[in-house]
Amino acid sequence: MSNDDAALRALRDRRPSVDVVPTSDGARLVQTGVPTCDFCGSTPATTAFAASDATFQVPGLPSNRSSGAWAACAICESLIEAEDRERLAHHAVSVMRRRRRYRTVPARTLVPLVRSLHATFWENRIATPDAHE
Repeated sequence: MSNDDAALRALRDRRPSVDVVPTSDGARLVQTGVPTCDFCGSTPATTAFAASDATFQVPGLPSNRSSGAWAACAICESLIEAEDRERLAHHAVSVMRRRRRYRTVPARTLVPLVRSLHATFWENRIATPDAHE
């Protein structure tokens, strides 16, 4: 099985996405049931890019672990294929700022954080000759 086949299988087998929904008394987790793009948070994710497992640190947040393939929506997929990292980061921030919890966070604050997160993907991406290259 190629890395791409494994990545696409991982996308199909993903657990439903979980989103944080603000409420009057705090927040609650809601399963969306649709795979979410790991780059911008849009739904649906339509493809996946193979990547090695990695631990990453976004400045100001606890370290986290990325396991395997990264899911991508159609827009992020095209930006990744073009290797347009800057537009990918700005697209992700644009999508994030449409959500209530990020609306008041300045783009100048979010862009470096998103770049840092995306760097984990670029550093751990598994390139395959017949896919996304």
